[in-house]
Amino acid sequence: RFDRDWDDHSSFRRFIARIVGHIVGTISSLIILGLITWVVAAFMPEQMYNVRRTITDSPPMSFGAGLITVVVAAVVGLFLFITICLAFVPIIGYLLLGVATLFGWIVIGQIFGERLLAASGRTGQPGFTFSSIVGVSLLTLITKMPVIGVIPCLGGLLSFIGAVIGIALALTGLGAVLLTRFGTRLYQTSDYSFSGGAAAFS
Repeated sequence: RFDRDWDDHSSFRRFIARIVGHIVGTISSLIILGLITWVVAAFMPEQMYNVRRTITDSPPMSFGAGLITVVVAAVVGLFLFITICLAFVPIIGYLLLGVATLFGWIVIGQIFGERLLAASGRTGQPGFTFSSIVGVSLLTLITKMPVIGVIPCLGGLLSFIGAVIGIALALTGLGAVLLTRFGTRLYQTSDYSFSGGAAAFS
């Protein structure tokens, strides 16, 4: 009985340690992510705007571009890794894709944060940088579910759902970033070209 109580106590301590570890890791990640978001929103608002317009106006195209890019990158990267001589090429490519995905995630977070703050009844238009930081932080928490994921059964299911949503949003953001060439131009859909709206935003 003593051994069983000791095992139960040790299991409980490990469970608490996992929760504390998840909380500390999540807070650290959110602080770093918040700083990156602040820099991007403060110094690249125009590029974020172009990516935002592409996400809101062409979400299927953005998602498709992101998905195709990831699949092609995985296949080509595997081939180049096998050749050994060109193994450094996919590493550089994956780093660029990571930066593009993070940029897209920040833009999606800005959209989410702005709409959430507006729906909360705040007076006035929420600040661009503030809405970006709030949106990115909350969106990351929702898709990661750091503490809830530790709960047996239900936590695993919620974590899976959050991961699927997160992957879909990340691919959409990545696709929009690539379509706009990292936000340096506005992606012109067929709707704009027929309506003449493209000229107003080019």
